[in-house]
Amino acid sequence: SAASDVYKRQTLSGMFDAVFESCGDNIALVCKDTWLSYRNLDFLSRNLAAYLQSLRKLSPGDRVAVMLPNSLQYCLSVIAVLRAGMVVVNINPHATGYEASKFVGDSGARVIITLPSLVGLFSYDDTLHVIEADTDIPLTADADDVSTEPNQNNHVRFDFTLHDGRFHRMTRPAITRDSLAFLQYTGGTTGISKAAMLSHGNIMANLAQVKTACGDHASYGEGRVVTALPLYHIFSLTVNFLFFAATGGTNILIPDARNTTDIISAMQRYRFTAFAGVNTLYSHLIAHPDFRHVDFSFLRFCVSGGTELTRRVAEQWLDIT
Repeated sequence: SAASDVYKRQTLSGMFDAVFESCGDNIALVCKDTWLSYRNLDFLSRNLAAYLQSLRKLSPGDRVAVMLPNSLQYCLSVIAVLRAGMVVVNINPHATGYEASKFVGDSGARVIITLPSLVGLFSYDDTLHVIEADTDIPLTADADDVSTEPNQNNHVRFDFTLHDGRFHRMTRPAITRDSLAFLQYTGGTTGISKAAMLSHGNIMANLAQVKTACGDHASYGEGRVVTALPLYHIFSLTVNFLFFAATGGTNILIPDARNTTDIISAMQRYRFTAFAGVNTLYSHLIAHPDFRHVDFSFLRFCVSGGTELTRRVAEQWLDIT
């Protein structure tokens, strides 16, 4: 079956290839009233991957930093970097300039994809190529609807990369399950923040574990998860974005997890089947006056991580939902 074929793939890029082939018409991402199907994702991420491969200074295995909130642009960037055979370096967009520069330097990132308001943190020169992604601009599924003018050398807009990539051929890199996929920086709570080296095989094994834990609650091609936790953290990246992509489901992206009104609005609108959160987020949702008015009849499972889920919050959540 298409579902089992996904988990037989050795790499994340292979997993996405399988999902693009079997679930092209399914809605992959929803954000701010804009949606992209898996067919749209295939087309646009292929363009961005081809653009990255066309940069003379980049080779398979090179690092690309992504410093964005939950957005269509974030998800597209991660898929494209992986398809190009490169390594994703996730950076919290709320990091200080010092922290961000440290992560870029420590990882050896050659490209950074970030918000217009954060571009000034970096000097774009021959050592760093900056792609400016304005997540407030609706992203269209048609590369003809985008700007075709670069800003300047080593500094381009995200929509330019999607357009320019059409004129380059994406080559399939020779990556294996042992190839590096992510450099994921730790929180730094116990000392200097360090990058955990995560291979394609590591993440594929994690996805298989999530699948085993969820069992029949995660139906192939039918899941809809409200993704409020930031995707630049490994918990949400794995359980929300990558797992629901592996199952041909839909990620409903919330740019700011602190905006409980937006989260509840998405829950009410999209008949969500799953939710992942941390204790604080569950507690804030329970306390919101509109939460009890949500239709939970489609909800099949919830996941909690990051820290302990207290008994009181768990019991309140179960009682309401």
